[in-house]
Amino acid sequence: MATATYTSPTITKIVLRHVSGSRVNQSEEFPLAHLNELEIGRDAACRVRYDPDRDDLVGRHHAKASRVENIQSSR
Repeated sequence: MATATYTSPTITKIVLRHVSGSRVNQSEEFPLAHLNELEIGRDAACRVRYDPDRDDLVGRHHAKASRVENIQSSR
């Protein structure tokens, strides 16, 4: 019988590629070294901001991605 250990690859950054709206064909990279949370929306406080007039389908605080440590996998 053989055993194997699964090691998850280390994720070092988040890459957002805008596929529609006012930012179509733009990409943004966010290194994870000092990033615990990434807020997306039209509000000026959001790290990823959309145009409040042209991107009216995006909420003021549309989405938030949060870093989670030590997730166990049952692979």
